[in-house]
Amino acid sequence: MGADKVGGYPGWLQSAEPQKCRKCHKPMRFVAQLNDQEGELNFGDASVGYLFVCPAEHEGRFHWQCG
Repeated sequence: MGADKVGGYPGWLQSAEPQKCRKCHKPMRFVAQLNDQEGELNFGDASVGYLFVCPAEHEGRFHWQCG
């Protein structure tokens, strides 16, 4: 759930929060997730960060959830 990974599907720390592009409103593609539980990153208390990109490349987004 909270491990670093590239591709596939996000391992949501809390409930799923799929992202949509603000321009074309299409669902964004999950790219990677980063776990901050090792103490090297800090998104908040025991958090996981998620990277998404629009399929039409309008925008990318970094989203995080706290544990």
